[in-house]
Amino acid sequence: MKIINSKVFKIISAIFITGIFIGMISFLLLNKNGNYIFNYFEVIKNNNINYSLSLLNIVYYNFKYNIIMWLCGLVFIFSFIIPLVIAYKGISLGYTFLYLLYIFKIKGILIALIMLFPCLIINCFVSILIAFYSANFAFKTYNIFTKEKLVNLKTYIKNYVLQLIILLMVLLLSSLFETYITSNILKYVL
Repeated sequence: MKIINSKVFKIISAIFITGIFIGMISFLLLNKNGNYIFNYFEVIKNNNINYSLSLLNIVYYNFKYNIIMWLCGLVFIFSFIIPLVIAYKGISLGYTFLYLLYIFKIKGILIALIMLFPCLIINCFVSILIAFYSANFAFKTYNIFTKEKLVNLKTYIKNYVLQLIILLMVLLLSSLFETYITSNILKYVL
């Protein structure tokens, strides 16, 4: 509960939620083009899904932005990128949600719920946690160097790496669930 009550976590969560609303607004204002999403559903509907390729794509997408945020936490100068990545993830989630409603109408609500629970919720929460740990690491590192405190750097970095490994394992499990279970559930809805 200490993490959830922290100011940094609340700010990162607010940025993510704002991103969701921006994504929804941008869908309403911009061109309603999302062929990549429609193609994904056509592949599932026609039972042409290549599970290994799909798993690789999902893992790549899930890991890419989270590792970028983690790396940005290592260098304080790049820590401004962390909220931008979180906002982007929120925007893409909001846009995708409204796109599903636009294309599939009422059925889109069911499809969105199947996709959201539990995979996207877990992925979003993990991204917010990685952003939180990265921002905290960047600020603590900055404070260590500016206040010239003596800290066991090896333990400090080891904990940061361990947090990433644990959260990436959760993302990997979520990716497996999304590839093998969610796609099979979607076959029956489409």
